[in-house]
Amino acid sequence: LIEFRRMLPPQRAADPDSLFASVKGINVHYKRESSDFVTTSSSSSSSSSVVDTVLVHGFGANTGSWESVLPWVPYRIGGGAATALDLPGFGLTQRPRHLEAYKLSNSG
Repeated sequence: LIEFRRMLPPQRAADPDSLFASVKGINVHYKRESSDFVTTSSSSSSSSSVVDTVLVHGFGANTGSWESVLPWVPYRIGGGAATALDLPGFGLTQRPRHLEAYKLSNSG
C-alpha cells in the first residue's frame, strides 16, 4: 500500500516546462509546445488554419513518451500547439483513491 502522505509532491518532481491543471478534481500534469508559425489556407485569405493536437501516452507510460517529438509537432501540423498529458495514475498526474475515477466514462 502506497502511503500518499510520504510521496514527493508532483510539482517538486516536475521539469521546469511542466504545467498542472485541475480536471474533475484531479491534478493533471501536462506539457505544451506551440509555434508562431502558421500556414494559411489561401493566399487571399487573412484567416489562418490553426490546429491543436493532444498527445496521449499508452499503458504504463507518461509525457516522457513524447519528449523527443513534442517540440516538433506544432511545426509539422502547420502551426498551433501540441499538448502531452499524463493520464490519471500515471506520471505526475494525481492518483485517484477510488477506482471509479479510472472508468472509461471519466477519461474523456
